[in-house]
Amino acid sequence: MSKSETIYKRKAGWVNQSDASYQAGFNSKLFGWLYTPDSAIIQSTGFILCAPVGHEYIHTHRAYRHFAEMLAMHGFPCLRFDYSGVGDSAECADEDIFCQWVEDINQQANWLKNTIGVTHIVFLGLGFAANMVSMAAEIHGENCSIILWEPYETARSFKRRLGALAGVSEFKQETEAGYIESAGYAYSEQSLIGLEKFDLSARNLSNIKTCVVVEAHDNRDKNSRWLGKLGLEDKAKRIYRPDFTKMLDEPHKTSIPFDVFGELIALFKVEASVQTAAPPSLPKLETTLHATHYIENIYRSDDRLFGVLTTPTNSDTLKPLIILTNAGSAHHVGPSEIYVKLARYLAEYGWCTLRYDLGNLGDSCTGCPENENFPYAESSLNELEEVIQHFSEDFPSCILAGLCSGAYISFREGLKDNSNVSRVVLVNPLTFEWVDGMSLDVPSPKMQSKEASYYSAALKDKSRWGRLLTGQVSYKSIAVFAVKYTYQKISHVLHDFCLAIGLAKPNKLQAELLHYRSNNIALRFVFSDSDPGFKMLTDDAGSIAAQMIAQKKIKIHFVENADHTFSYKKMQSNFCTKFLAALID
Repeated sequence: MSKSETIYKRKAGWVNQSDASYQAGFNSKLFGWLYTPDSAIIQSTGFILCAPVGHEYIHTHRAYRHFAEMLAMHGFPCLRFDYSGVGDSAECADEDIFCQWVEDINQQANWLKNTIGVTHIVFLGLGFAANMVSMAAEIHGENCSIILWEPYETARSFKRRLGALAGVSEFKQETEAGYIESAGYAYSEQSLIGLEKFDLSARNLSNIKTCVVVEAHDNRDKNSRWLGKLGLEDKAKRIYRPDFTKMLDEPHKTSIPFDVFGELIALFKVEASVQTAAPPSLPKLETTLHATHYIENIYRSDDRLFGVLTTPTNSDTLKPLIILTNAGSAHHVGPSEIYVKLARYLAEYGWCTLRYDLGNLGDSCTGCPENENFPYAESSLNELEEVIQHFSEDFPSCILAGLCSGAYISFREGLKDNSNVSRVVLVNPLTFEWVDGMSLDVPSPKMQSKEASYYSAALKDKSRWGRLLTGQVSYKSIAVFAVKYTYQKISHVLHDFCLAIGLAKPNKLQAELLHYRSNNIALRFVFSDSDPGFKMLTDDAGSIAAQMIAQKKIKIHFVENADHTFSYKKMQSNFCTKFLAALID
């Protein structure tokens, strides 16, 4: 553990304060977090943390939160925010979106100067955000410094990266006309025209105060090239971070580069020798976002749990509140921002939706709690109960829902005798009973169901039959699966038979489903047709699941040709339609 990490873990959580709000962007309202030091004296240098684009925005959320807290702990005011049309910010037209985002960066810098009184801005950008930061820095000149973390030398290399990520998806779908879809995000072809202006060689950065480049070893020569073209090779400070990709891993696997954060803070502490008195009080921050068909309000539970409540602009009928619990370790916007899209879609039909973060995840988390980033924490049920009770006066009835681990937590909470819960909607659960040691990818006891889904799909694929007949597959793997799956099926059939003649009791899942039926709580499932969830349900709950499906106590909705997190625009649209159906059937 680095010295920076040790100090941070000991002190974080009480030395700074953070406030969520909406601020004016270029063409729309932007959601952001302002971090201010808990001190009468602050650094005259403020930081603007500019998130990477696409799926990396979701994956780096945790790292950016930690860095913002560390900066405030060392006296630096800091702002991290969502660009126009991203995350919790308002939607916007996507033509020339990257230039809009540069304007967003400039607007946030000016807001931080005017609000806090800092005189110098440090912009940090990772990936293509570094290219956007370099463009913004030209405007601020000597009044700013930049941290470029693994920038793209050219926009062409960025577009190649988008194409490569699009090519590795196992789900080949028709993309919407005029769009390129890559790793869960869609980019209009129009927005990718003219990106050459983001080439680093096109920048004039001679006036900026400091340039720091954080790079992997294999990019040193490339970075030396463009730094040389800009005359910054000798002036720039360079930090080598060969394993920085761990920060970009899936949300539940991410690691935080505390050593790099500590090095950056130490560097700018030396440069930021000027301090200033903190403003006596912050101006009133705006916590409501008004859009055409919805209104969003920031929710804080005793300054602990954080969420965003989406309500329709016009609704005469009060429907139950839909509560969305984190999908895995992704923060409250959900993988590919599916929770945001779902909440705003449902508002058009009169539904109110809360997307929130559990106490050890996303924006509810501060510092480094022991169970940080773990989506199946024991505290989850108590926190969901806290949310239900907080809204019970305004919403006497609620619907619990979630994707993946969010489905699991919703299912467990629905088993409590809670009169507020009228319905539970489970989306692609990977387990109905979490046991310590299970994989966060696919819990190992459920691998047979996952493999069964795989082989079922393979039987319908002519190209895979060709590989089978020509010996291009592992016959051993198929044989092992066949033996294990047959044993599993026989065990379930025998248990159901013994249950029917009174020689066996319902297993745990069967008993829990019967509990739902006896409490008259509607239980709905939304499954991707490729996901193992449906087979898990019907295999593990057997005759009881079949009986309740026949009685319409359980209803199933399938999203065809969809992956686990609905990462294509068409999948997302179909998912929202199916979810709405699960609310009203």
